[in-house]
Amino acid sequence: MRYIFPCELAARRVVPSIRAGLVTVLRHKGYNYYQISKLLNLTPAAVSQYVSKKRGGKIVDLMLKDQEIMRKLELISELIIKGESEAVNSEICSLCELVRRKYPEMIRTFPY
Repeated sequence: MRYIFPCELAARRVVPSIRAGLVTVLRHKGYNYYQISKLLNLTPAAVSQYVSKKRGGKIVDLMLKDQEIMRKLELISELIIKGESEAVNSEICSLCELVRRKYPEMIRTFPY
């Protein structure tokens, strides 16, 4: 069996779900696709794919129902809007660990 580093797995599975969650939160705040694409350094087409759930996987559905995760997504979205990149990085790492801890079976089994 091949060993996969936790951050490698997170990059493939968790980070797209975090992006999808952030897109959802920013849409609820009234941002359009173009504004979100600039804030998250994505293309408007990628934002559209996150909204339509073509990207981000099924983990995002679980994340959006979890109050603790939603609080973190709200906090991260506010930090992004304010341009506080160091705090954003720290909070994203913290959220990634939380998602990996709460949904380990989902991260290993959902293909993208």
